[in-house]
Amino acid sequence: MGAGDQGLMFGYATNEWDDTILHPYSHVLSNQICELMAQKRKDGTIPWLRPDCKSQVIVEYEKLEGGNVKPIRVYNILISTQHSPEVSNETIR
Repeated sequence: MGAGDQGLMFGYATNEWDDTILHPYSHVLSNQICELMAQKRKDGTIPWLRPDCKSQVIVEYEKLEGGNVKPIRVYNILISTQHSPEVSNETIR
């Protein structure tokens, strides 16, 4: 990219569990979590949320014949988000 170019583009596609979505299941779930958090922030359901949300989802897979894999369980979810300074840890939990 030259000095005047703006932005970057990157991607990832796989058929590990779905031949339509083409993204790892952990990625799909992580995006859904952040989208739901944004929705709840914007509609006022969780007024103490702020816009910087990150999530990590760890999925266990079963290896199928032919080399494909199938998700069998989610065993860890981590969510990190900005929040207003007045909110208590108990409310966040």
